[in-house]
Amino acid sequence: MGFKKTVSERSNAFIPLLAITFILFVAIIIKLQDQRQIEATQLNITQILSSVYSEQEDILNAFLDRQHRHLNFLSETPPIHEINQANISNTIGLDTEDNDLWKSRLASIFSSLVHNYSDVLQVRLIDATTGYELVRVDKVGQDIKRIMSTKLQDKSDTDYYQHTIRLAKDTAYVSELDLNRENGKIEYPIKPTIRFALPVFDESNQLHALLIINTSAQKLLVQLQAASNKRDAQFSLLDQYRNIIAHPNKNYRFTKDLSPELTWDKLYSAQPWFANTLKITKERNNTDNYITQFNELTFAKAEVGGAFQFTFVNSITENQFDEMLLERRLSSLGYLVIILVVFIIILTILLFYIRSAAELRKTRTEFAAIIEGASDGIIAINDEFIIESYNAAALKYFPELGGDKPSKELLDLSSFTADFVDKLIQPSSNNNLQIKSTDNAADLQVKMSPIVNNNNIKIGNALFIQDISEQIKYEHEIQEINSSLEQQILARTAELELAREKAVNASNIKSQFVSTISHEMRTPLNGILGSLSLMAKERHDEHINSLLDMMNLSASALSTLINDVLDLSKIEAGKLEIVVDECNVITAIEDTVLSLSSQAFNKNIDLEFDVTGIKHFSLVLDVGRLIQILNNLVGNGLKFTPHGGVYVLAHTYTIDDNVRLEVKIIDTGIGIAKDLQSKLFKSFSQADSTIASEFGGTGLGLSISKQLCELMGGEISVESDKGQGSTFSFYIDTPANKAKELPDTNILNNATFKLLLCSEFIHKKWENSIRFFGGEIVNEQPDYFIVDCHHSEYQKIKDNPTILARSIFLSRHSETYNEIHDLFSFLNRPTKLASFFRLFSTKTELLQYFTAAVNDDNTNEIDFPILANKTYLVVDDNDINITIACHLLHSVHAATITASSGVQAIEKLVEAKKNNIYIDAILMDCQMPIMNGYEATKSIRSGEAGEEFKVTPIIALTANAMSDERDKCLALGMNDYLTKPIDNKKLFNTLQRFSISDILPNTVEKEVVQEADQTLDQAKALDRLMGNNEIYKKLLAMFIEETPEKIVALNNFIQTNDFDGIWQIGHALKGTTGNISALILRGFADQIEKAAKQEDITLCRQLSKSIELEYQVVEQLIKKTLNTP
Repeated sequence: MGFKKTVSERSNAFIPLLAITFILFVAIIIKLQDQRQIEATQLNITQILSSVYSEQEDILNAFLDRQHRHLNFLSETPPIHEINQANISNTIGLDTEDNDLWKSRLASIFSSLVHNYSDVLQVRLIDATTGYELVRVDKVGQDIKRIMSTKLQDKSDTDYYQHTIRLAKDTAYVSELDLNRENGKIEYPIKPTIRFALPVFDESNQLHALLIINTSAQKLLVQLQAASNKRDAQFSLLDQYRNIIAHPNKNYRFTKDLSPELTWDKLYSAQPWFANTLKITKERNNTDNYITQFNELTFAKAEVGGAFQFTFVNSITENQFDEMLLERRLSSLGYLVIILVVFIIILTILLFYIRSAAELRKTRTEFAAIIEGASDGIIAINDEFIIESYNAAALKYFPELGGDKPSKELLDLSSFTADFVDKLIQPSSNNNLQIKSTDNAADLQVKMSPIVNNNNIKIGNALFIQDISEQIKYEHEIQEINSSLEQQILARTAELELAREKAVNASNIKSQFVSTISHEMRTPLNGILGSLSLMAKERHDEHINSLLDMMNLSASALSTLINDVLDLSKIEAGKLEIVVDECNVITAIEDTVLSLSSQAFNKNIDLEFDVTGIKHFSLVLDVGRLIQILNNLVGNGLKFTPHGGVYVLAHTYTIDDNVRLEVKIIDTGIGIAKDLQSKLFKSFSQADSTIASEFGGTGLGLSISKQLCELMGGEISVESDKGQGSTFSFYIDTPANKAKELPDTNILNNATFKLLLCSEFIHKKWENSIRFFGGEIVNEQPDYFIVDCHHSEYQKIKDNPTILARSIFLSRHSETYNEIHDLFSFLNRPTKLASFFRLFSTKTELLQYFTAAVNDDNTNEIDFPILANKTYLVVDDNDINITIACHLLHSVHAATITASSGVQAIEKLVEAKKNNIYIDAILMDCQMPIMNGYEATKSIRSGEAGEEFKVTPIIALTANAMSDERDKCLALGMNDYLTKPIDNKKLFNTLQRFSISDILPNTVEKEVVQEADQTLDQAKALDRLMGNNEIYKKLLAMFIEETPEKIVALNNFIQTNDFDGIWQIGHALKGTTGNISALILRGFADQIEKAAKQEDITLCRQLSKSIELEYQVVEQLIKKTLNTP
């Protein structure tokens, strides 16, 4: 431990010393490097300002040189000398016309110069003797003018005249750069001007004139400033007297002319900096410092007079210098960071190494202590099996290890025999080797593991010896226990298998019971409901109709109960089917609630709905299940509401890729306690035990409704308090891409209404309805009144003929009132949107959104013309069922053949074949004596009745509504499955589907004879046309002319799967066939329109062929009619 402490202390002292040395080293480097950066930056600034001055010097020299060239050029022009000669001639009295001519020519030359050089402002020729201007051309704005002789001036008293007349030949005079003056006053806007003058000598070397050029210095100053700006420097220009000409501060420009008291030396102080060419300048009234370079440029001799020197002052601010220096420092800092990172890495590695070494020593010490104190024996051996070390536990097992022999071999221990060591060497067997301790007191397990060095090279082996005496003892005990447990498990398994068999048998018995009860209950129920349906079509007195209604209501309630039990069984078996289709949710909800209105009337409570929140009239969902949920929830609300009412509120909205239909059923009934609400949605469960005794019911409705909602991707919930009523809410998500929105429903055009209603909900419903159709609610001077017949104002309005003519009275269904004359309208409550719509609009295209069928099954018998003259075999052992089925088929003008068993059914088919009667489909009951429907189907499909009946559609008509019954029927060869009681529309639709699919290619083989009045009902068409035969024949001629093109287009659309095109052709054919009363062809057109809407291309192809064949029949009849006078 002492050695370890010393190393640790040394390492702790060494690291700070190394860090301090490095920090000093880095500090020296930073200092030296920083000094270098300062000097480099200073040198860089000197170079920048020098380069700026060099460019400015070139600019000024070029400017001066250009002006000198102008003077030399002008002095050599002929008019200059000729004017001198003319002046001499004039002096001696000769003609002066030559003099004027030459002056004009000279003026033209001056004008050309001024025109070609924008900086030339004025050119003059002055008489050297008198000082008068001889010729002068000025630039005035953009114009160039020659000054008239009367306006020429005497310039003999000007500095440039006085200096120029004393100059030698070819020596030019340059004036100071000042502001131009006219008549002794500075011209504004100011014009910085330099005058260049040249004495002109004649041939006898006598001075006779002066050439003067006034040049604008504005462009020159801009160029000089630009040269400085390019390098982010500030520029000032001084004359030889240190007057400021140019300066960044416009207040300090042209101080000689504008502020004579200001000179550079008065404004600024300067001190040397870095080099003689650079100085630190500071404005006396400011704290900013500038690094400045002064450069004096002498361009003429002082004795010539005028300007001979300019001082160029280029500066940068100290902040610019600091930024440049900082940039260099940051650049060099990168290298220092690299050095610092390298040092930190080295220091970290060194520190890690020192600490790792200390940790390693510590770990070795700890491991040595652990090994020494381990309960298992550990022996270290080398590759020659020489024992190198061992712990105390090993010494306990093998006392021989403590002998005096300095080096022991493993074989020196009596427990380790040569055979055992050989097994120990083999890797596959050294994990479960057992030996006895030296004294045979302990059972030991020996494992060998290699010992490797840091380079992963094996340097020996370690033997791990574990005392397993207790383990062996427990293993024997466990084996004895396991032996007894196996016997217990076998016995328990046998008990569980027996229980499972009992459970399966119970489940099968339950399913069989439900199936049997379903069949036995539905069979008589089919007879009851079928008979009631047929009786309802006949005329009866009021008493009989009342009894029929009661019977129908009771039978429907029984049917609902049976359906609930069956649905529950299907849900439990996971076989309940959800069949989605396009439906009008507005009419579905309205019609469902209306069907329950008589219950509300009988209890003297309100029943209302508000569907104005539905923005998508058409949704794809299972409308049957939607109606089932509504019936359950609204029915419950009516059942548990003794006073007040039940109100249904529905709306749709878009959420993600779905359109959600949300419906709330609000009642003012008895309410439900919070602690009982969790039981509501459980099967056969009600809020408490008194519910069933007081209100009745099975407790199935809410449970089924909840599971139906979840199957359709929705949820159902309840909010309620005891005695405060309840609100049941549910939603169903439907695909948004298949939903259809309502168009604009404004038909009222802001018409105003006053509401006199008894209920807050009803009031809100009518507010929404009126706004939905584009109207407004007012309290004064309305266009219309909507009045509840139970309202206190009802009688007053009834007695006021003026108001009565604008009033709509509302009464509950089943309430009767005497006829009221002059009343605008009377509506039943709850009121459908369509009923209110019809009062104010005849737009049928808009009305259809509120009257459209819930689904395509909502049709009546006349929508099934294809079933007419078909022949169906009805097989059932119950005479009532046969009678009802036959009555239904006869209502669509179909023929029937009946049989009471499977055997008789086969006999009837054989007989029909002999009599050339074609059987279009077989309606087969499944549960019959002698031969049931399943066996009969097998026989028919095997050809016992004849080969032609092997493909005849067989439709199961069974009272067994379990979901596996359908699979069983289809598996045996039946084509479809319908449950009892028979739904006439489902039956007709199913038969129609198989009739259409069966028309081709067997139409000709069947030789079906169709009556002419169904193919072409001329009497009906003429009746619609008021007996106008001429118009009818025109319609017929147009029909046979246009229809072939439509059929060709229809086939083309079918080839390309263009369902929109198919629908359009079907829709068009339905209209034209309706015009001429081609009823069968119209039926095909209607069906292909629906098939296109459902995107069923197979059915479209079949219907297309049917249309072609039927058109041939219609065409022949039309041609015959047209040829008849």
